[in-house]
Amino acid sequence: MALTKLKQFLLRLQNGWQKHDSNSQPLVDDLDRQRLQQFARSNLNHPLTAERDVQQLLLGERLSAFTGRGYEFAENRLFQFGDDARFINWRLYARTGQLYCKIFHEERRPQLWLVVDRRSSMRFATRRRLKVTAAVRQALVHLYQAQQQQIAVGAVLLDNPLQWFEARTAPAAQQTLINSMNHACPPLHDDIDHFSMDKVVRQLHSRLQAGSIVIILSDFHDLEQKHIAHLHQLAQQHTVIAVQVLDDIELKLPLKGRYRIEQSHDNDPLVMDCTDTAYKNTIEQQLQFRRQQIEQWLLSTGVTYQRVLTSDEPFSFSTENAHASAE
Repeated sequence: MALTKLKQFLLRLQNGWQKHDSNSQPLVDDLDRQRLQQFARSNLNHPLTAERDVQQLLLGERLSAFTGRGYEFAENRLFQFGDDARFINWRLYARTGQLYCKIFHEERRPQLWLVVDRRSSMRFATRRRLKVTAAVRQALVHLYQAQQQQIAVGAVLLDNPLQWFEARTAPAAQQTLINSMNHACPPLHDDIDHFSMDKVVRQLHSRLQAGSIVIILSDFHDLEQKHIAHLHQLAQQHTVIAVQVLDDIELKLPLKGRYRIEQSHDNDPLVMDCTDTAYKNTIEQQLQFRRQQIEQWLLSTGVTYQRVLTSDEPFSFSTENAHASAE
């Protein structure tokens, strides 16, 4: 089966599998959001940590490579013309007879940027929840963690239209982001994705100051080898975590049953017979190859790779399921 047919298989499987109706119910209800918030505030095993030099101007806990006025003493150096006289070390002057100025580490706090994929391939489910719902639940936990650490949160929602949210710490701004991220996500009638992940990655690279934490939640269905360079550039300046969200059926197909796979309007529907073991094994091998290809490409860019299933709870994956970035 060609790759395009595989995409259609993951997008439009029918015959009784779960579909998201077109009502206005949010992806994550209030009770579930409260549980996620409580979990994020009580679980300190996965703090948000920047691995790159932070250049944001907000004061915070992480030391930057820049020196200036701040809270952490760095060193004494000889007084130079233009130095602020308030930082002269008079005790050292009394001992040495020379003017020294106190230098401090300027503490800066990273920003968290969430990239949440709400495109057509994410509006799919066969088990507990849609892939986009699993992505939003994971993103909410990270957002609530950022609130605990007083980190500003920005976001990009891959939707129609594409939505950008500037990094903010204000509760009202973050609530607006939560509402937009959690908005109902019915199936798209035309299945046309108007924005590619690669385009968003390029915009992030040109838009963000170095040192941000960027968490991308997507199935990466449109990732191609030509996009790797842009992801690598992003990972060189930011801490990038790529979370691939998959439905359980993308790892293992049903043991039996006939399923109708709708294709484009110009093609007849494709009927898949899972009782044909040889045929089913061929499809599973192709899906496995695609998963491994995406994982290898992501790791080669220097990002941290994680995989989450729609049946998982946030952070239910262990450290053995999280792959460190390739050096």
